[in-house]
Amino acid sequence: MDDKTLATWLILYSCPGIGPAKFNALLHLFPDLSALLESTSQALRALGLTEKMVTHLKQPHQKWLTTVFAWREASAQHHIITRLDSAYPEPLRSLARAPILLFVKGNLSLLSSLQLAIVGARGATTSAIESAFSFAKQLSPHSIIVTSGLAIGIDGAAHRGTLDGGGKTIAVLGSGVDNLYPKRHIRLAQEILEQDGALVSEFAPNTQATAAHFPQRNRIISGLSRGVFVVEATLKSGSLITARFALEQGRDVFTMPGSIHNPQARGCHALLKQGAILVESIDDILMEWALSGVHVRAQTVTANNAALKHINFAPTPVDQLCARLRCSPQAVAALLLPLELEGYVEKVAGGYQRLK
Repeated sequence: MDDKTLATWLILYSCPGIGPAKFNALLHLFPDLSALLESTSQALRALGLTEKMVTHLKQPHQKWLTTVFAWREASAQHHIITRLDSAYPEPLRSLARAPILLFVKGNLSLLSSLQLAIVGARGATTSAIESAFSFAKQLSPHSIIVTSGLAIGIDGAAHRGTLDGGGKTIAVLGSGVDNLYPKRHIRLAQEILEQDGALVSEFAPNTQATAAHFPQRNRIISGLSRGVFVVEATLKSGSLITARFALEQGRDVFTMPGSIHNPQARGCHALLKQGAILVESIDDILMEWALSGVHVRAQTVTANNAALKHINFAPTPVDQLCARLRCSPQAVAALLLPLELEGYVEKVAGGYQRLK
């Protein structure tokens, strides 16, 4: 996109009162947005724009535009992408309220990679933080990008686990990419960039975080991802907002159970009652995606064939298969389902038996 066209998008983007829904309507009427800006004030009012909006479109903030363009030019790692750009991630583009544009700092190509969002409570328990770290670290070898919100608690643990495993991670912000929140995660954000990750926001680079920004951020976290894994959450947690967005967007929702005495786990239990996929180990996620045709990594997708070697022509107990395959009973069942359907194995009392 040339600078003149981008400037037009930025003017509309920065206009008070024009959010994604209103922008969509205007874009439908004016595929060439420059024609909208060239319309008379009277014609703009006839479209339902307020006087404040009309004034902004006719007298845009040139200093702000200059600042935004200067930010983009300051580094090859600074990107501004609109929904018309090929780099704009397709899963996000399809949303009814897709962001008008995105400010990206870091590896732009990650936005179109297979992603799992890992989210949860800011005031998470120690065990939940350890679980988020461990799950994220285990995902690193499987070509799955971990996406989260850079918040304290589960988000931070997910980012750190990915980095510790040598993987790449995306942080979606409720502030601008140059005005990080929370401040205690400034170093973590830098480590994400140093390890070829990315910071993403629909807010201009120096925008401060506000409470209203975080639900908006959450729809991007789920929108970018193939699924959302809620590790720990209260019934009023913002993570449940992310999960709700995920369901509305047709994404998978994963969660793990906690103690019935732990109020921090009640949000997860509510999700399980609503049909979320229960996760006890990373295999539960990998098998769910492999069986649904999502490519994660060759050895994961073809793991059911390798599993055949561990099944005897006499009944093989499930606990032996768990030990041999190093996964949970649920993962064993998911792993062997294709082999059952193809007539290679049969489920028998207490285990599985090979047929051919």
